[in-house]
Amino acid sequence: MTAQPQTGTFTCWECGGTFPKGWTDEEARAESAANGFDPGAADMVTVCDDCHVPPPWTDLEGCKTALSRRGWSAAEIAAGIASAETEMREWRGALATLADIARNRATEEEA
Repeated sequence: MTAQPQTGTFTCWECGGTFPKGWTDEEARAESAANGFDPGAADMVTVCDDCHVPPPWTDLEGCKTALSRRGWSAAEIAAGIASAETEMREWRGALATLADIARNRATEEEA
């Protein structure tokens, strides 16, 4: 997605800094939706590039660097990553179960 010129600023939820917008509001909503988030959700926040912590399963080193910048110790980072990886495995397991249920229902309907 190519960002369109945008005037205005946003305030980072994490650090409180004020930054120029790099995307239009429409582009930001589209990006949120494309990543599986509800762009109208009440708990959506905007963070600056320095405060953004990528999920460890997409960018492990970026995640470690971002958390280290926030003052997390190596042990805290390792525990946080382990927790996120456990949650990811649990979600994958739940999705696999849903897929099995859907396949079973489709098979029953065909019979």
